[in-house]
Amino acid sequence: MPPTLYGYSEQTLQALIEKAFARYSDNTAIVCKDVSLTYAEVESPSRRLAHYADRVYRQTGGRRLLGIYGVYG
Repeated sequence: MPPTLYGYSEQTLQALIEKAFARYSDNTAIVCKDVSLTYAEVESPSRRLAHYADRVYRQTGGRRLLGIYGVYG
């Protein structure tokens, strides 16, 4: 895709993230205390969560909020 006026492509954020995951799949994506995950290890659960959120949105016609709660530590 050609660059836009501001130098950014017109790709979606999702497409850009997927490209980064593919390009840097073996690099460290997340570090928390003594645990580190690569982009490849993060992608699969992220994709499942995104599909679930999309399914909830479609089933409810966008009338339902979906929260994500995480506990660290």
